[in-house]
Amino acid sequence: MSPIWLNPVSLPMLRYLSVSSGNIAEMHQSFWGEKNNVVWQIEALKLESLSYLGIEWMTLQEVMPLLQIVNVSWCPQLESFPIEDVGFRGGVWTKEEH
Repeated sequence: MSPIWLNPVSLPMLRYLSVSSGNIAEMHQSFWGEKNNVVWQIEALKLESLSYLGIEWMTLQEVMPLLQIVNVSWCPQLESFPIEDVGFRGGVWTKEEH
């Protein structure tokens, strides 16, 4: 599980987030900002070598509405991400393209 401090309330100015090489299977409830109805201000996200992390694309977009670019590789458990091969070589999603 991700650390409890990784949440939009604790990190309100965070614009770029990179998470890599961990055994994270899920994000802590605070990551989703549910308690305070707060969303992330993140514009760019990188997820790399997170074999057990399962996140749905729609859920991620709801809590990170300002996302402009997402770079993902070696994250086979991600669900419905608009990136061709998230499980291995990965790829990049940009808002301009969609």
